[in-house]
Amino acid sequence: MNARVAELSGLRQFRLVDAPLPDPGPGEVQVRIDAVGICGSDLHSYAEGGVGDTPCQYPMVLGHEPAGMVVKTGKGVTGWNVGDRAASSAARVITTCAPISGS
Repeated sequence: MNARVAELSGLRQFRLVDAPLPDPGPGEVQVRIDAVGICGSDLHSYAEGGVGDTPCQYPMVLGHEPAGMVVKTGKGVTGWNVGDRAASSAARVITTCAPISGS
């Protein structure tokens, strides 16, 4: 399965790409992203090419406050079921998160 991802590919430039979407591993859940929050660091990355002294490393996916629905669970997952609503706090930056194709 592939995911449609909006990558920041350069200063003020986005591109849509299809990326492979692996099945969730042990202890992981796969979430279809319905919405994602952006914050000041995302705006700096887009408009200025970095945050403070840290330049962007392109391509990159902005947004680290996703919310959606669990579509798959990995082995050993407890407390989460397909169809559950899920959200991630900005306290844990997710670098491998991508929306499922068609979202």
